[in-house]
Amino acid sequence: MTFDWSEYLKLARELAGKEGSSANEEARLRSSISRAYFAAYCVARKCLIDKGHGIPSGPEGHRYIRDFLQDSSFEEEKQAGVDLNRLRNRRSQADYDDFMSNLSAAVEDSLKRSFSVISWAQGSTNERA
Repeated sequence: MTFDWSEYLKLARELAGKEGSSANEEARLRSSISRAYFAAYCVARKCLIDKGHGIPSGPEGHRYIRDFLQDSSFEEEKQAGVDLNRLRNRRSQADYDDFMSNLSAAVEDSLKRSFSVISWAQGSTNERA
């Protein structure tokens, strides 16, 4: 069965505390995947900016950060880039694809990868980053 995209409006209303709103489980899970990506991306971006990196704005910034981290010689940075890339791909699926298989597993993996990227960024002491 394909996803009913209007469920996102119900979720938006629910998150905004509007009465009579109740999004379905799939909308909540898809939103969780999306928010997990943006949490990781924004924390990684702040980490790099705080260390003096000029991050391009818009979509270029997303690619810049993933590529920068994946090209690192530091294993922790490289893994953060791999995780961020996977999160981005999965976020695109959650936000655009009508059907996602194994949604619960995708959510769990996204939460784990987001936590990993945030942990790296908040504890990053490598000179390169």
